Amino acid sequence: MKNFADTSIKNYEACTKDVNPQLKKYIEENIFPEYSKNDQGHGILHILEVIRRSFVLNNELNLELNPNMIYAIAASHDVG
Repeated sequence: MKNFADTSIKNYEACTKDVNPQLKKYIEENIFPEYSKNDQGHGILHILEVIRRSFVLNNELNLELNPNMIYAIAASHDVG
């Protein structure tokens, strides 16, 4: 079982290694910049932590959800 429970943002890469590289690139280039418009509590660091925690939950609860769906949903949950 993968352990993503480390609370550091550096685990973002480890958590998202199974995400389609094209999807990841699109979100990093088009969605992540939108978070600069939000307050600090809903900025990019928050999003990276939500992504990491989403993968932790998937792993810990053995949900076997699609990593692309986890990533896309977590990455865009505060846009707008």
